[in-house]
Amino acid sequence: MVITNSVDYVRWTQTTALYLDKVEDGDEGAQYEILGILDEVGEIAGMLKREIRDGVKFDRVKFELELGDLAWYLARVHYDHADAKLDKDNNIFPIVEELNFSDKIQGLTCFDIAILIAEKLKPHFLTKEAVAKFIFGKAPRTGMQAIKQIQEGLMSAAEDPISHFVFSMYKRLAEAPPVGILMHIASEAHSMEAVLDFCSLCYKFNFEILDVLQNNVIKLESRKERGTLHGKGSER
Repeated sequence: MVITNSVDYVRWTQTTALYLDKVEDGDEGAQYEILGILDEVGEIAGMLKREIRDGVKFDRVKFELELGDLAWYLARVHYDHADAKLDKDNNIFPIVEELNFSDKIQGLTCFDIAILIAEKLKPHFLTKEAVAKFIFGKAPRTGMQAIKQIQEGLMSAAEDPISHFVFSMYKRLAEAPPVGILMHIASEAHSMEAVLDFCSLCYKFNFEILDVLQNNVIKLESRKERGTLHGKGSER
């Protein structure tokens, strides 16, 4: 199956969620999915750990596949148990309104909405110069000026929801180590913050989110055809 957006992906996960026939709805299902997130966080952490220990760069293909597995469980949590609708108390809601996305998010899960916003604003938070230009309307002449402008603009960024979002995503990418992002995903597994953390991991390691989701589809469809979705190791 070819997916063109995260909505296609979330709906597709339903076709590979074989645990639904074995796990009771409600708390047990939620626990299963969150444990799946923790399991995938551990897989990614293991690859990064071995890179530190052995000094050997991790395999990017395998790393992308682990990111895809993490996305699968995050999508399932939001499809099955997290709030599917974005309410006005969510700190993303003002951003949706300012971006005029209110009509675009009808029927979407918070997984979809988080990715939609992150991808829309991505060009503005990849570098400190981009952040400074977005918040202040003009690009600084040097990197140091950008840092100074960002520091001076903390209050304005806090007052404007989109600027605050751009600044917080930049902080994730520029200052949060992967271990910190993974720990935050583990602690906020059911929330939209965990999805934004997933996005930041993709950006930090130069993966396109749609490619990560598509490759997860390819991998799991292959296992589904071979009847090895529940297989382990060589059984896959």
